[in-house]
Amino acid sequence: MTRITWIVIALLVSVVQLMAQQTAINFSNISTRRGMSSNWVTSLCRDSDGFIWVGTNRGLNRFDGYDIATFEYRTGDSTSISDNYISCIAEDDNSNLWVGTRNGVNIKSVDEENFHQISLFNYNAFNCNDINNIGAIYVAHDSTVYLGTHEGFFTYRNGTFRHHLIDSTRFSAHVNNVMSFAEDIQGNIWMGTFTRNLICYRPGNGAIESIPLPPIYEGKYVNGLQKLFIDNDSLLWIGSQAGLYVYDLRKKKWQETLNQVLYREVGNKVISGIQEDKDGIIWLATDGAGIFLFDKQQNTVQNLAYKEGKSGTISTNGLFSMLIDKDDIVWLGTYKQGLDFYKPSSKKFRLIQNDPEIDNSLSFNDVDCCIEDRKGNIWIGTNGGGINILDRKTHRFRYITVENSGPNGLTNDIVVSLFEDHQKNIWIGTYFGGLDKYNPTTGKFNAYKYNADDSTSLSDDRIWSIFEDRNNRLWVGTLGGGLNVFNPETESFKRYTNENSNLSGNYINHISQDSKNRLWICTSDGLSIYDPKKDDFDVYFTKYSTDGTPFLGPISSSFEDSRGWHWLCSVNGLIKFSPESLSMVVINRSSGLVANPVYRILEDNQGNLWVSSSRGITKIHFSNIENDTTFTTSLRHFDETDGLQGLEFSETASLKTRNGELLFGGVNGVNIFRPEEIQIDKTVPGLIFTNLRVLNSDIKPEQEFNHRVLLNKPLNHTDQIVLKYSENLFSVEFAALTYLYPEKNKYRYQLEGFDNSWFETDGTANFATFTNLNNGDYILHVKGSNADGTWNEEGISLKIKVLPPFWKSWYAMAIYALVLTISLLGLRYVILFRERMNVELEMERSEAKRIHELDSMKLKFFTNISHEFRTPLTLIISPVEKLLPRFKGEPEEIYLNHIYQNSKKLINMINQLLDFRKMDDKGLSYNPSWGNIIEFITATVSSFNDLSYNKNIELRQITDLREYFMVFDKDKLEKVLFNLLSNAFKFTPLSGLVIVQVSLEVEQNDGQIEKKNNLVIRVKDNGVGIQPENIDKIFTRFYQEENGNGAREKGTGIGLSLVKEYVQLHGGKITVDSAPNIGSSFNVFLPVTEATELETHEVRGALREVKFTSDEKIA
Repeated sequence: MTRITWIVIALLVSVVQLMAQQTAINFSNISTRRGMSSNWVTSLCRDSDGFIWVGTNRGLNRFDGYDIATFEYRTGDSTSISDNYISCIAEDDNSNLWVGTRNGVNIKSVDEENFHQISLFNYNAFNCNDINNIGAIYVAHDSTVYLGTHEGFFTYRNGTFRHHLIDSTRFSAHVNNVMSFAEDIQGNIWMGTFTRNLICYRPGNGAIESIPLPPIYEGKYVNGLQKLFIDNDSLLWIGSQAGLYVYDLRKKKWQETLNQVLYREVGNKVISGIQEDKDGIIWLATDGAGIFLFDKQQNTVQNLAYKEGKSGTISTNGLFSMLIDKDDIVWLGTYKQGLDFYKPSSKKFRLIQNDPEIDNSLSFNDVDCCIEDRKGNIWIGTNGGGINILDRKTHRFRYITVENSGPNGLTNDIVVSLFEDHQKNIWIGTYFGGLDKYNPTTGKFNAYKYNADDSTSLSDDRIWSIFEDRNNRLWVGTLGGGLNVFNPETESFKRYTNENSNLSGNYINHISQDSKNRLWICTSDGLSIYDPKKDDFDVYFTKYSTDGTPFLGPISSSFEDSRGWHWLCSVNGLIKFSPESLSMVVINRSSGLVANPVYRILEDNQGNLWVSSSRGITKIHFSNIENDTTFTTSLRHFDETDGLQGLEFSETASLKTRNGELLFGGVNGVNIFRPEEIQIDKTVPGLIFTNLRVLNSDIKPEQEFNHRVLLNKPLNHTDQIVLKYSENLFSVEFAALTYLYPEKNKYRYQLEGFDNSWFETDGTANFATFTNLNNGDYILHVKGSNADGTWNEEGISLKIKVLPPFWKSWYAMAIYALVLTISLLGLRYVILFRERMNVELEMERSEAKRIHELDSMKLKFFTNISHEFRTPLTLIISPVEKLLPRFKGEPEEIYLNHIYQNSKKLINMINQLLDFRKMDDKGLSYNPSWGNIIEFITATVSSFNDLSYNKNIELRQITDLREYFMVFDKDKLEKVLFNLLSNAFKFTPLSGLVIVQVSLEVEQNDGQIEKKNNLVIRVKDNGVGIQPENIDKIFTRFYQEENGNGAREKGTGIGLSLVKEYVQLHGGKITVDSAPNIGSSFNVFLPVTEATELETHEVRGALREVKFTSDEKIA
C-alpha cells in the first residue's frame, strides 16, 4: 500500500471521528422578511465603518445588525446604482465602496449616500464590447483597484483607469473573462479566468504568466476558476465550477496529495467561496453541497449541510458567496434563502441531545436527572426514554429502558431521580414506577413500590429525590408521600410525613447534607432541616413558621458552597440563609436575575455559582466579601443563543463531575461545559450612529426637511446636527456592530449640556429620544457593549445644536437690547421731563402765587380806592340829581347831565371792581327782575352819546322789538353792556362805527332746531379787531389787547372777564367774531326765562334803527 493511500485512509478516519464528535455550529439568518431586497445573495463586503454590504440580484443592501437599507437602480437617476444585479463589492483604502454590476461599476464615497456611475466604455482601449459586465473587484496592498470584466481587466490608480487585455492567442479564447483576484506576499496579482489557466500578473513590469491546472487523478480538467484565495501559509486555493485545487506559492508547485483528498471529500462541486478563519480552518462554500471545513493541522474535513426541520443549520445547500470578516463572523450568501451568519465563539456550551441522523445519541431530549458513577460515566434519566449512560472514554451511549431491561428490569421509562450508593448500586426513582435498585456488575434490578397494606413499604411510587447520607442511610423523597429511610437489612422503609413528624410538607423536591451532617429537606411547603439527635425536623419558610422566616412557596433545592454558605432555590429567587442567625440575602430579578424561579445550583472550582432557571443559566461571581451577608455579586446570563438547550431547565437535573465539568438538563437535552472555558467575547464592538428621526420623520442625507437639508452626509460621518427650536423632539439611533444577537447588546448614553447622568438601555432600544430641549449646544455621548458585556468605552459623540426661537435669537436679543436702551433713555427723558415740568410747575405755581398775591394787592388797593372814591361820587351825584329838575330846559341842564352821566360811569367802574373782589371771595349773586329789556338796553346805550360825539364815532342801535319783557339782572346786564361798549369805543378809530343789535333768535344745536329762545345782543365795531391766536385769551382775567399801534390800552384787564361771569350768571354765553383791521362782534346770548308768575311779553314792529347824536335822546 502506497504512502499516499495511507494518508487518504487516515484523513477518512479523521473525518468519520469528527462527524461523530462535532460541536454544533448554529447559523442565524436574515432575508426579505427583515427587509432585504432579495434572497439571492450574490456578493458580500464589510466596510471600515463595520457595515455589512449584501449584493443581490435585485439591488444592494446595507446591514447594521438591526436595520437594512436598500439601494436600487432608478431609471434616469445617475446617483443610483447602474444595475440591480450586484456581482461584486469591495472597499478601497479611502473607504470608497466599489460595486460591480452587469452594467458598469459604481463608486460610493464614505461621506455620501449616492453613487457615481462609471461606464468602462469611456476607458475602452481595445474596442471591446462586454467590458461593463464586472465579474470581480480587488483592492491591492498598493491601493490599486482591479476590475475583472468579460473582456480583460482594468486597473485604477491615482484617478486613472487603464484597460488590460491578456493575449488570448497564447492561452485561451476565454482567458480575458476574469472571474476572481488574489494577491501574494510579493504583490503579484493572481487571476481566475473562465479557462483552465491560472494567470499571474506582475504589476512591476506588466508581465503575465499562465499556470495550467493539473489533471486530477481521474484525468479530468476543470474550467472556470471563479474563486481564488491565498491563506496564511501562502497556499493558493482555487475554486472552480467543478472542484478545488491548491497551489503552493512558496514551493511553486501543486499540492497533489491534498488536491486528491479534497477531490474525494468535496468532489466536483461548484466552489462559490473560500475563506480562512482565525483558527486556520478553511471554509469552502459550494453550490449544492453546503459548507466544507478543512482543518489543515488535523487533516480533517467536516461538512455542514442543510437539515430540514433542524434549527441552526445553514438555510440551504445552495451557497453563492461567502465572507469571513475581521471579527471572524462567517457570512454565507445563499441562493434564494437570504443571508446566513455564524460566529464560532458565540456558542460556548456543548449540547448532548437526540439526533436522528446519528445512530448513537441521546435517546430522549427531555432530561429529568443526571449523575456520575465511580467510573466517570454519565447517567441521564429522561422523561420517557429511560436511562442513557454515556461512556466518557468511547463517547458512546448505552440505554436502559423498560423494554430492553426485561420483565424484572426498569419499572418505568420516566426516570426523575438517580443516585449511586457506597456499594456502587444505582438507585433509580421513577414516576409512578416506584424505586429501582440496579447493580451494574450483575445487571440485576430490585424494585420497591408502595403497598397500601404495608406501612414499611414506600409511601408513594413517585420518587422525586434520592440521597445517601454519611452514615450510609438512604433517604427517598416522594411526591406526596413524604420522606422514606431505607433499612437494607430488612428491605423496609421508615416513613416521615407532616402527620407523624414536623416535616414541612409531603412533596419532597430535594435532599442534601451539609458540613454539619444536617439534612436539608426542600419541600413544596418550605424547608425542613433534620436533626439526627432528636430525630425530628426544624422547619423554616412555611405558612406556619414562628421563627419570623417568610413563606417562600415551593423550595426546589438547597446547596452549601465552599464558603459554608447555604443557598435555597425558590420561586422567589435565590436565598442565602443561615439557620443559626436566621439571616437572609435575596438575589432576584431586582438584583439582576432574569427570572425569579430558580431550580438548581452548582459551584465551579473558582467559587462561582451557576444557577439554572426558567430563563436559562446565570453565573454569579462574588467579590468584596466582608462577611456572610456583605458582599458584591456580578451576574452574567446565558440563554439559547449561547448554545443552551433552551431557556427552560429541569428542576431536578444538575451535576458537577469529578473533573469540574457542569451539567444542566432541560427539555431539549443536556448542556455540559467546563466553566473555565466559558470565555467572554472580548472583541470591542464598533459603534456608529445609524439614523436620525426628527418629529417622527427619518432624516436621510441630502434630503430636504423643513425647508433645508439637515444632513449633508451620512449621520455616522456627521460631526454636528443643527435643529430648529421647533424640532426639539428627535431621536438618534445607534448600533454596536456585533451582528450576533444584537438584542443582547447594552448601551449607555449621556447628553452633555443637559444631564451628566448616563442612561443604560438594552439592545432592543438602541436609540436615545429627547424632547423639549432648551436652545443651546449639546454633545451626545454613546458607549456600547457586545452580548458578553465587553464595552467600547471610548464611545462615539455627536454634537447637537438647538437654535433658539425667534424671541431668543441673537437678533431678537439685539432688538431687546435696543428696545431696552431706548426704553431706559425714554424713561430717563420722562423722568427728566417730569422733573423739569415739576420745576416749571413749581415755578408757575410760585409765579401764579406771586401774581395772585399781586392781584390781590391790586384788588385790595382798587377796592380801598374804590371805597374812597365811592363816597365822594355819591356826594356829587346826589346834589346833581337835585339840581337837574331845577335847570330843566336851561342851558345848564346839558352840563349837569354830563356831570351826572360821567359820575354814573365812575360809580359803575367802582362797582365792577367791588364785584370782581366779591367774585374771588364769595362769588357773585344773581338778582333777576322782570322788565322791558329793550327799554333797558336803549337807556344804557344812550349813555354813550357824549363819548360817541367826542370821539366822532357813530353809535347805532338796531332791533325789530319795540319792547320785550323778560327776567334779567339789571345791574349785571348794565355792566355787561357798559363794558362791551367801552371796549368797542376804545378800539374803534375816529369816524368809526359801533352798532348794538338786539334780536330774538332760536338757537340751533348739532343741526337740530331746539325750542329755545335767546335774546341776542351783538355789540359790533369796525375797529382794529383781534388776532386769531388771542381770541381765546380776551376773557382771561387781566388780559389786555394791543391797539392798532402795537401798544396795550390802559385799563384793569378785568372788564371782559366780568362780562363772561355776568352772562353765565344769566345762564347765557358770550362769543366773539373778529378779524384783524376789520372789526369785532361780541355776541351775548341770554336765554328767555319762562317765569311762572311773570309772563313774558313781546311787542314787535317794523325793524327799528336808532342813530344816536350828542344832542338827542332816545325817547
